[in-house]
Amino acid sequence: MRKVRNRWLSIALAVIVGLALVLPLAPQQAQAASTYQMSYVARVKAPYSGEIGTLIISMDGISASEAKDSEVVLSLPSSPSGYKLVVDQAKIKGTNYFGRGAKFEVQQISDTTVKLKVNAVSKKGDPDKTSLISIPLEVTIPSGVSGDVILTIEAPDKSQFSRGSIVIARVVPAKVELAVESVPVIGSAGGKIGVIELKETVAKALYNSPVTLSLPPGFK
Repeated sequence: MRKVRNRWLSIALAVIVGLALVLPLAPQQAQAASTYQMSYVARVKAPYSGEIGTLIISMDGISASEAKDSEVVLSLPSSPSGYKLVVDQAKIKGTNYFGRGAKFEVQQISDTTVKLKVNAVSKKGDPDKTSLISIPLEVTIPSGVSGDVILTIEAPDKSQFSRGSIVIARVVPAKVELAVESVPVIGSAGGKIGVIELKETVAKALYNSPVTLSLPPGFK
């Protein structure tokens, strides 16, 4: 009786293993393969309105070759009110599968949100090379903001783009910092005192807040 039972158990196991080998596995969701970086992180004073640098999207060649109809959504914070994000479709550039022949569509969802869609990829791409999309960003940053300005990146599950976030600007107080190369010892005859360095924390800080350099009475 035990032999018969063991025989049926062996047959059942064999059938299960056979079905596992024959039946197709459930399709796996595609893994997003893009990374994000800024050409530079601008230091600005709030309120600010203008260009803020270029968002660079990198994607491996194989994923980029399958990126047709993929979408990615870029968003600035909704609070405080006054943020704006603008992407000029004509200024978007790409390489490899996102180069010549590729087509992009930009949709302004709201003041703070922009959607980018890949309508076509290049037919002359190389799957062994990285594909890039360069997106110049224009923003408005309202008064009262300080610290890092975060761009949130969302994408549908079937998109070749990844989700994430990235710092696109840093809001700092506008001021001019002063430093000296060295502090030499001089006598009554005078002498060279070295280099004085003025450094702006944001562009045009010196223009908006002129600095006056002066010495105590009796010095020249």
